[in-house]
Amino acid sequence: MLAIAHRGYSAAYPENTLPAFAQALAVGAALVETDLRLTADGAVVCSHDPTLERLAGRPDAIAALTAAELARVALPAGGAVPALEGVLRLVAARPGARILLDVKEDGEPMRAAVLTLLAATGMEGRCVYGVRDPARLAALRRAAPALPVLALGRGDAALETFLAAGVQAARLWEEEATPERVARVRAVPGTAVWVTAGLRSRGEPPGFITPERVARLRALGVDAVLLNDPTLVTGAPGHRPPAPAPEELRR
Repeated sequence: MLAIAHRGYSAAYPENTLPAFAQALAVGAALVETDLRLTADGAVVCSHDPTLERLAGRPDAIAALTAAELARVALPAGGAVPALEGVLRLVAARPGARILLDVKEDGEPMRAAVLTLLAATGMEGRCVYGVRDPARLAALRRAAPALPVLALGRGDAALETFLAAGVQAARLWEEEATPERVARVRAVPGTAVWVTAGLRSRGEPPGFITPERVARLRALGVDAVLLNDPTLVTGAPGHRPPAPAPEELRR
């Protein structure tokens, strides 16, 4: 089972920052995962939230700031919101490492900008593009037929639509990872099962998981898990995550 570092090694480093991505690769994560948003001047940056409120205590929308303005915002936890290009170059420098892109704004401007950056950094063959809406898949296929795709849609209906269209991997949330659903995805040749850790019914943040639950996913035959502490899968020495984050930090 592969470790996909959710927002980088976010159990021990500020999420979606260069140190989080670099340390995830250092402890053996097969892929790093990041969220993508566009700035006011069309730059692709790595941020889960549409605003800086949670991470920097500022109400600014990322879409309202230029890339230069955003780069000057220091995050209290350390680092800054990085440009995707820098993250791609970091991953490209590590042989065999790959990146998963959770594309939050999957319109034509974002798609074109991402594909341009992948070509410029030579990362086309080492990237997995996360698609949330099955209706967006056809446009991506036209623009980049060979680009591997992860289906990020929620619910069985979206899953079935993605499986019928053909994707390289389908994401299940941890609570959705039943033997039946895993078998359904596996019934489609060439489709892997990836799981996002975190029990939402308990209010856990995405990516949180315990060693016992990692073992359960492994026994189910899950191919990869998105988690905040990749060492729980890789076995490498590293930091261990605390209990689930306080309520105000959950998302």
